[in-house]
Amino acid sequence: MKKQAKSTSVQKKETRPGYCPKCGAYVGAFYSCSWCHSKMPHGTRLRITQFASIIAVIAGLISLSLYARIDPAPHVNIGDINQTYSNGTVTIKGEIVNIDYIVPSDESWKILIFTVEDKTGSIDVKAYTETTDELIEERNTPALGDDCTVRGSVFVRGDELYILLESTEYLTIKRPIDFTLNSTDLYALYENNTSDYIGKRVKVNGTVSWVDTDNSYFDLDNVVRIFYPEYVRKFSPNVIISVIVGDIVEVIGLIDEYYGTLEVLPGSMHDVEIISHGGVV
Repeated sequence: MKKQAKSTSVQKKETRPGYCPKCGAYVGAFYSCSWCHSKMPHGTRLRITQFASIIAVIAGLISLSLYARIDPAPHVNIGDINQTYSNGTVTIKGEIVNIDYIVPSDESWKILIFTVEDKTGSIDVKAYTETTDELIEERNTPALGDDCTVRGSVFVRGDELYILLESTEYLTIKRPIDFTLNSTDLYALYENNTSDYIGKRVKVNGTVSWVDTDNSYFDLDNVVRIFYPEYVRKFSPNVIISVIVGDIVEVIGLIDEYYGTLEVLPGSMHDVEIISHGGVV
């Protein structure tokens, strides 16, 4: 019995986790006791853990930044995009060959759909209300014949496959001009080599010889028709180019043909510039 009592007298009282080993006060995760100011045994380990966590967070942010710079949206050929790309982010380059702009009379929502084509295939790109409004505000709306680069997410809806444009910064448009001519020279080239010029972009100048009553088109020197595509008028419903017969104008647009009539299709209302005002001739 004496031996057992001696053993009990030398046992040390264990300190519960989170309590000061000196005064027994509850300290929690603090480095030192607020009562007796003793340093806690877990203080060093806690500091190391917190410091390591901060370093890990900083390293993660740096890694994400570097990953973003590398560009996680690789360039792919349009013809290679299929259902396996669903929800993936890609970058495509090509020519805009079709545009559809859907907007109700109250303009409560908007859908812009344009088709991009490269040598391997074609795909629709969609932009919804907020992005479309920003494109219009920034005067960065697409037009037929534009060269473009698009970055977006691939979506598959049944048989429908399209790319969603979620920000204006992910659409880059180039509108190259193939040549500059006056209206009569353009018409002469068109007459001799019709197929060689359809789809080319021209900067053409001439004198207004006819204006349609609804301002949807006008003629230059009775040989070239300047026609505003429907999507151009919808993009700028409050912008009207008021030209009159006799005005000298300069227009940038795509060469087209409509039942034997040579047309130039501006990409926006801002592609028509009045050089000087004239009068009825």
